[in-house]
Amino acid sequence: MNLTKIEKYKKYVENGIYQSSTFEKLADRYSQQEGESISHFDIIINSSRANRIYRDGIAYKCIVDYGRLPKKSAISNNQLVFYREVMTKHVDGIKAGDIVEFAHKPYEERKAHLLLKTIETRDGYDLSIMQACNSELKWVDDDGSIYSTPCLFFSNSRSNFGNKDDKIMAVPDGRRQVIVQKNERTEKIKRDMRFMFGGSVFKVIDFDTVSDDGIVNLNLIDDLFNSATDNKELGIADYYNNVAEYSVTILNGSYVSFEESQTLQLNVEVKNRGVVIDSPALSYSVSDNSIATINESGLISPQKRGHIFAFVTFKNVSAQIEVNITETVTHNYTVEIDGDSSLKVKSSKTYSCIFRRNGEVIPDKSIFSLTSDDGVSPTDLAVIVVQDQLSNTCTIKAGEKTGYIWLHVKNDNQLIKNKIRIQLKPLF
Repeated sequence: MNLTKIEKYKKYVENGIYQSSTFEKLADRYSQQEGESISHFDIIINSSRANRIYRDGIAYKCIVDYGRLPKKSAISNNQLVFYREVMTKHVDGIKAGDIVEFAHKPYEERKAHLLLKTIETRDGYDLSIMQACNSELKWVDDDGSIYSTPCLFFSNSRSNFGNKDDKIMAVPDGRRQVIVQKNERTEKIKRDMRFMFGGSVFKVIDFDTVSDDGIVNLNLIDDLFNSATDNKELGIADYYNNVAEYSVTILNGSYVSFEESQTLQLNVEVKNRGVVIDSPALSYSVSDNSIATINESGLISPQKRGHIFAFVTFKNVSAQIEVNITETVTHNYTVEIDGDSSLKVKSSKTYSCIFRRNGEVIPDKSIFSLTSDDGVSPTDLAVIVVQDQLSNTCTIKAGEKTGYIWLHVKNDNQLIKNKIRIQLKPLF
């Protein structure tokens, strides 16, 4: 059937019903043919009758029915009462285990549904069955984070999805069955793990994670509520002493200012319950990338002068620092040596120094040294007997000979330097 005929037949499929009995028979006939023939699904899914399901926020056209499921789905009579069939395009990759959102009418609120089984049919379609999720499975994961996923919560034995040989999982009185999506987290669920539903606590006594149907079946039994470990308000069992309490601290402080010709490396400390985490996976961002950028290691590189905030995040915990980027300024660094320019032989004197930037005193550490009068070679006329970096002072003791020496001083990075010439005089 060509596209012209498809468009012609589409007008008969409106408001969810066939408006022509003749067309209904033709559509059914086409659906039974082999080869490249058009099926009634091809026409319906391109009409206003088509439904939509949403997976990860993306809409997919489908056909959802509320009647009995087709015999070819191989679903037991016990299940026909509860589940909806969904016909989707095979190319869309909708499959068992997917969590989708669906509302039968556009104005209704979409609800989470779990696809329980998918069967590939001919003509490029898949037949799935799904049920609206009626609860949330919540627990504290291995890393201390809270994980929550929509689930099906049963108090009877009316489901068998995921079990071998299509056998129904027995759920005696006092027990519950839960069906969840099979993923990296749910595959870690083991026996004796505890969950809360409606304020009551249940413990896992059996589970099936080896099924290829994309779902996990859990069999639960009643367990006692423990106020020391279970959080009834959040509905999470074994919450206390297991949930993470992360803190993120930027060690550079809450405010920093530097020039546009410089860069700034953020130093970050992450703790969980007061214990430092080694090599945490951090994410960085800035409030305005036109003023400065920040790389994956937390290095801030200015683009121009301005004011921004830099953010660092670990899981769902963040910290920020205010950053002011200023105009590049040429600074004048100096160091002044305070002390006499003469020293008598066999005597001692103390000298001090002051570091300044643009005339203002700055803290820095001093390194004193002595040379002969040529300013380079060592001297035997005097020695430094005491040197104190905290007070930026040194004490020189002269020998028995007269002459001249140089007292040198520099800071730790050796960028600020100065010297004075000292005469060693006789005692009388």
